[in-house]
Amino acid sequence: MGGRMGAKNSRDRLLKEDLDFLKVNTHYTEDIIQDWYKGFKKDCPDGKLNPDSFMKIYSQCFKKGNLAEFCDHVFRTFDTDRNGFIDFKSSYLQWM
Repeated sequence: MGGRMGAKNSRDRLLKEDLDFLKVNTHYTEDIIQDWYKGFKKDCPDGKLNPDSFMKIYSQCFKKGNLAEFCDHVFRTFDTDRNGFIDFKSSYLQWM
């Protein structure tokens, strides 16, 4: 089991390697990325955005149209590894 005893499934802070990767691959500062991460963790405490949560969040921004079909398409676009959820790093890169 090693030295991970007591480790959380969901991190409170973005891993340094993920933060560094996002800073290099986007034009945003560390503070902005950390703020986005805090919002992401508020909406997705386990660090995973699933299709139902995605539609709930997206529907707050867009009230008209066929949201289910559109959200399904957008979610599949962001879920590039097809694991059924979107994590912060992959979603942040897609949206930026």
